[in-house]
Amino acid sequence: MTNDESWRTYAYGIVSKATPDSCLIRLKGDRPEVAASYAPAYERNIAETGPGQLVALRPVSDGHYEVIWRWHEAEVLDTDPLTLRDDFHGKTTGFELGDSCPEAPQVGQTVFFSSGMTESRRIDAMDSSSRPIDWTALSDYVGPQIAELYEHFEN
Repeated sequence: MTNDESWRTYAYGIVSKATPDSCLIRLKGDRPEVAASYAPAYERNIAETGPGQLVALRPVSDGHYEVIWRWHEAEVLDTDPLTLRDDFHGKTTGFELGDSCPEAPQVGQTVFFSSGMTESRRIDAMDSSSRPIDWTALSDYVGPQIAELYEHFEN
């Protein structure tokens, strides 16, 4: 992993509106919505970015953010095998749980999965009325991986 801890400044939120140039994000907690552009290394994912998706943002200037990663929002249809449905991929199986998700998801639960940092698709966050997203676990687990990935893109 990277020794640079700039990932600790990442913000996380849910996309409320997306265009080809930017998107509007509801940040975690009671913070106001922010507009964010897309990082150059992220541009191949712009067409897949839409409302409901979880995104990681990095600050690039005072009050301005860039989207650097996104997770697809999906509903759990079955747990054996773990089967999800999302708007982009449809009904799919073959997921693993990331370290930020210590418990298996339940049928009907909303989860957020990534398909870009590993060969398999990985669930990194879960959200339900009984088990909301653990933002600290998500940040501590995924933040360094995203930072390491961007080091390769930007060098």
